[in-house]
Amino acid sequence: MYLAKSGRQRCFAPNPAGGLAAAHAPGIVDVTKGGNTVSFTQGGRRHTVPGFTARPGYDLASGVGTVNARYLVGELASAVGH
Repeated sequence: MYLAKSGRQRCFAPNPAGGLAAAHAPGIVDVTKGGNTVSFTQGGRRHTVPGFTARPGYDLASGVGTVNARYLVGELASAVGH
């Protein structure tokens, strides 16, 4: 479960996508290459903010991955019983 905040209201909601990622469902695509390091120029100087490297499974670069909506919509509906 995760905490969802909307304005002043808080509610706990189930997170069926987490279970889908653990089950390697086709609606969640694992990102295994790349990273989220960012470089930019400001005031004539080049700056680099170090990030993380993607790897199989959960990582700080991409979390559990990205979605393939064609499959994910049906998988989520099944996960919540619809």
